[in-house]
Amino acid sequence: MSDEAVAREMNRAPALVAHADWSTGSAKRWMAVAQPSGGVYDLSAPEPVGETTSLLSRLQRRAQGGHFVVGFDFPIGVPLAYAERAGITSFLEALPEFGRGQWSEFYDVAETQSDISLWRPFYPRRPGGTSQRHLVDRLGVGSMQDLLRVCERSGSGPIGCSLFWTLGANQVGRAAISGWREVLVPALTQSTLDVNIWPFDGDLVYLHGLHECVLLETYPAEACLHIGVDQPGVGFKKGLQADRQRQGAHMLSWAAARPEVHVSPSLEAAIQDGFSSDANGDDRFDAVVGLMSMIDVITGRRPEGHQGSPARLDVEGWILGRSPYKGKPIDDPDFRRIAAYAWDQSLLTPELQRQVREEYRNADSFEELSGIAREAWWRVRSVLSREEDEARWSEWPPFLSEAGPDNPFKDMKDTSRLTRFRRSWATRLRLYSRRIRKRRS
Repeated sequence: MSDEAVAREMNRAPALVAHADWSTGSAKRWMAVAQPSGGVYDLSAPEPVGETTSLLSRLQRRAQGGHFVVGFDFPIGVPLAYAERAGITSFLEALPEFGRGQWSEFYDVAETQSDISLWRPFYPRRPGGTSQRHLVDRLGVGSMQDLLRVCERSGSGPIGCSLFWTLGANQVGRAAISGWREVLVPALTQSTLDVNIWPFDGDLVYLHGLHECVLLETYPAEACLHIGVDQPGVGFKKGLQADRQRQGAHMLSWAAARPEVHVSPSLEAAIQDGFSSDANGDDRFDAVVGLMSMIDVITGRRPEGHQGSPARLDVEGWILGRSPYKGKPIDDPDFRRIAAYAWDQSLLTPELQRQVREEYRNADSFEELSGIAREAWWRVRSVLSREEDEARWSEWPPFLSEAGPDNPFKDMKDTSRLTRFRRSWATRLRLYSRRIRKRRS
């Protein structure tokens, strides 16, 4: 979109745009806010979210009577496979009912496998003796893939975690419980605000012009790719201040290329400092990258991204700005940029190695293990697949050719073969890593 077209969009821009990085702990909730001034969005330094029940009313006062848009880093919607079994045809109609009547235990995270039901789908409450297979079996779906929304499976960026699985560093279920109960439900049922939720109520371009407040879902790991920042866990470690400082150059370059954006001195200082060395630095970072991505969508520089049938969108929703899947990840320009960076650094970061090892330990079927391996294989290919190597690395690893519905790994009876499978895949990852290092030298 041209700068002139962006300027036209600014004429009807929201009076306030905010992005909240969400967590179950209040100390880890941070938000970044932008307000237009003289035809330019002024981006301020991240600040604590504060009391959740008063968040929207406080932002309303800051918008001074204008309409405003707020993004949240938690899922807004449920997987269609689950919704069909639970009899949900509209997420917005079902949302106020959660926690009441037959849904009275909806927000109570199940402690044991027998506690899981369609009306109590979040699991597990604590680690130990748990398995994703428990969730799959009790909710009556085929695999954990069925418990992902399309927007969590599609696109060119990172793959999200299932809403209902509440264990691990990348789980989002507990944040969703907090956000739905403390923000969304009160906004829809108790507030005097004219609140609408994207994309359930329509396209963003119409919603923020017609309604006082629009709420939507974001995904900071995806937002990084939107604004030119490397993918967390691949291009850099978000938990390290030094890495956030290096990525700050991309954030400032994003702002410099947009006449409609002004970075306040306090935010510029925070970016250059890597958002401080304390335990909340990554939360402040996520708040800002999410805000920058939202501004690109609101000003028309990036499409909203949602796709699918109305019936699916009515229950699943979408992640703002996330592109529909259009082929292999390596065909995407953003992934080629990330691959080049990973090529120069290393194939597998320690963080990714830990994640793969943890996923292997938790896997309880060949089907699940094969899915993990396939995702890891795409990560490997995203690094190795330069043009000259495209044909060489295009084949699916032959040791996975035995995967199938009748495979003995599926019911875990042949544990020795499962162990060999784990070792085989881990060995190949190490070999690919060595090959990368040799090419670099």
